[in-house]
Amino acid sequence: MLTDPMTPRGLTADEQFYRWPPVKGVLSVALLLGAGFLAREIDDLTLVLAVECVLLVGAVYVWATTLSGFVRDLRPPVGPGRVITVASRPRRAAIALSWTGLVLTALAMPAAGAALAGPAPATVIAPLLAVALSGLGVATAFPGLSRRRSAQAGGIGVSTRGVHGLFVEHHHAAALALPARAEERRSEQEIARQLERLDASLGPGVHWHPGAREAVTRWMVDGFLPSVEETRTLHLDPAWSPDPRSHEPTRVQRWSRFAINVWAAAVVAGFGAILYGALIQEGTLRDGNWFVLVVFGWMPVVGVPIFVVQAVRAVRRVRHDAGVSAKGWFDVLHGRGLIPFDQITGLRATADGLDVRLLTGTLTYPPREDTLACARRASRTYGVDYERRHPVA
Repeated sequence: MLTDPMTPRGLTADEQFYRWPPVKGVLSVALLLGAGFLAREIDDLTLVLAVECVLLVGAVYVWATTLSGFVRDLRPPVGPGRVITVASRPRRAAIALSWTGLVLTALAMPAAGAALAGPAPATVIAPLLAVALSGLGVATAFPGLSRRRSAQAGGIGVSTRGVHGLFVEHHHAAALALPARAEERRSEQEIARQLERLDASLGPGVHWHPGAREAVTRWMVDGFLPSVEETRTLHLDPAWSPDPRSHEPTRVQRWSRFAINVWAAAVVAGFGAILYGALIQEGTLRDGNWFVLVVFGWMPVVGVPIFVVQAVRAVRRVRHDAGVSAKGWFDVLHGRGLIPFDQITGLRATADGLDVRLLTGTLTYPPREDTLACARRASRTYGVDYERRHPVA
């Protein structure tokens, strides 16, 4: 039977309390309401900026942890022993409704707070509160309920131990072991029979995730060596794949981080422009508000460069020419893929780069530190002969 991840261990009682989803949800909603309420309740612009800045600094962590829990509940349920689910009951409608509820909550809560603080009529306050509370109820209930309903339907999962049938009535069924390498492959007839049994085990409404059945079929033939595409599509543990590119963030993740950092830089820069404009150009420093500049004036000066640098780093790809794992040497530069250690006679670092000597030839790599680190790890951890003839720049 599928289960949800356990609560992280090693946390104090206070940390576990604040990580408890209802507490995080209440704090997130209170901060959303407070942001809108304070913006209308306080008349002094400088004081509004100061209070909102402090509020947002404290709210970022709460909102981030709440959103991470929300996204986690929208993912497929996790099997026992960290088995990754590759076949489960789909819940597209629940996911769409959950995101709709979250967006409505994020938009309507601050508006409702501002309406409560200002002289807004009841005909405005009532619809805003209704939308906010409806969105909050949907965003709170649907992810967890749909996840548990999907878990109760059972499914199929994979791990390094093989393919697992995750069924409610007999969830202790033995895993179907996958060959570690292509040399251990089964016959086509045996593979066909095993796939038929897996298909027949799927309960009502349970379907393979896109690309999952094809991936399991390939693993039965070539061994459990997930490609970078399979790792990302099926949300597998990157450590299971010998391809070093599996550890790289996807294009969507890189540009999402870029957008977040650009947005943060713009917000901090706008805050600084308003702050300095209000305090310096308008002459309000003479009114005794100089302490606001002392307390908050450093934020734009320090924050904008940090966020800009992080935005540039977010879109910069890390090049991997090769990787190494317990399964062997993985060649990316020449497109050879996984090369078992028993086919490697030695590694040699020269002034021109790294030579990987094979039984059938030699692969040469540029002198990149990442590649040389892989060679040193192959020698230190897996006993591959490593020779350094000349100093490498």
